[in-house]
Amino acid sequence: MSDFPLGGAAKSFSTDVAASSSTGIVIPSGTTADSKGAWVELMDPVTYNAFEFLFTITNMTMATGAPGGFLVNLGLSETSTTGDEVPIVENILVWGDNAVTLQSYSSFRVPVRVPAGKRLVAQCQSDSTDNDTVTVLLNLMADTFESPPGYGAVVSYGADEANTDGTSIDAGATANTKGAWIEIVDPCEGFFGFFLSFGGNENIAMAAAGFLFDVGISATGVTGDEIPIAENIPLHTDNGERMFANSQFVHVAIPAGHRIVIRSRSTTNNTDDRVQTVVFHGVK
Repeated sequence: MSDFPLGGAAKSFSTDVAASSSTGIVIPSGTTADSKGAWVELMDPVTYNAFEFLFTITNMTMATGAPGGFLVNLGLSETSTTGDEVPIVENILVWGDNAVTLQSYSSFRVPVRVPAGKRLVAQCQSDSTDNDTVTVLLNLMADTFESPPGYGAVVSYGADEANTDGTSIDAGATANTKGAWIEIVDPCEGFFGFFLSFGGNENIAMAAAGFLFDVGISATGVTGDEIPIAENIPLHTDNGERMFANSQFVHVAIPAGHRIVIRSRSTTNNTDDRVQTVVFHGVK
């Protein structure tokens, strides 16, 4: 019998790639601003049971106009079936524009199970009606006898679907000093861990800046007793146009019934530039 390392994957396998290029699958936004587009197939069927996956979103392209946000969903349906898609990860926030040649990416480790034999799909929305697109690729980790169990679902807090954005976090008027705690949800469900996705702002003249984000909890309905549970999650902006955002899974438990808050600090104290947007994704 072959010896498998304890806790690892049998192999990594990916969703489909575009036939005409070395990228993932292009996902168009809806024809109505701030509304999800149609589900687009990534793989049918899923080849193996997977206990986690790496979710990469790239080429976030606004067809015209100022930079803006995308909210991206990942879903499952029965194989070869349309119309019964169920989201398993909702409202991953990424930022795009129409004026760059270097296409950045955001990549998220999501330790949630994906069963073999299902159809894997994605959809997105943007804040315009201009045929905006993102490109999606998943690298899934196939089960072994000793793989981690994988969790069951992701619950997202702080997405602003009406404006295709997240919750604004203001780093405050003093550079390199923590700003005020901003409430994301009260109360929350219980989670085994979490990750963050980041948006931005529409100031294309913004100078490059660094940010550090803290996630905290407090008793429900109470302000002033916030306790950081994850500190200094980094983010970098490049002229306000691209958010080099790769918040990976933070394996810190959050008890149900608490208030979740986020704060930040930044190298800039410009009134507009110091404000960035965030969505919180709890894994349960």
